[in-house]
Amino acid sequence: MNTIAHFIKALFNNLVKRFRPEEIFFGLTTIFTVIVEYSSVVPSLFMLCLLAFYYLFFGWFMFSTKNEKHALFSIISGVLYSICLLSIAIVLLRSGYEVFFYLLQFIVLMSVLLFLFNRKTWGIYKENHYIRIGLILFLNIYIYIFR
Repeated sequence: MNTIAHFIKALFNNLVKRFRPEEIFFGLTTIFTVIVEYSSVVPSLFMLCLLAFYYLFFGWFMFSTKNEKHALFSIISGVLYSICLLSIAIVLLRSGYEVFFYLLQFIVLMSVLLFLFNRKTWGIYKENHYIRIGLILFLNIYIYIFR
């Protein structure tokens, strides 16, 4: 039991070091609203759009490092993540264009992954993007299978 508590504490400390508190709050709330079955998709749509707004307008602040080496990539990745989240929201609406929006997300995420793959010295900055991409993929797979 002590090892489980130690693992949870270490995981929480690692998350707090890697991500801003507001991103953790918005991200976890978005994941839980997508996973929990409501009679309506409105809560999921609202949280997805709120997180997309956050990535779109605060990506420069959230992703950049102290010495601002990656400011341009931070802005671009914020825009790309918001496109993916808005695509997930459209897929939730069952508009009939789900294949197009899944393909759009695939192209966007693969371009970010290929760009990050060549960056050898980015360290924790690169790992944070891998975590974000993994969560977007998890949401897509969950929606595709269970919704």
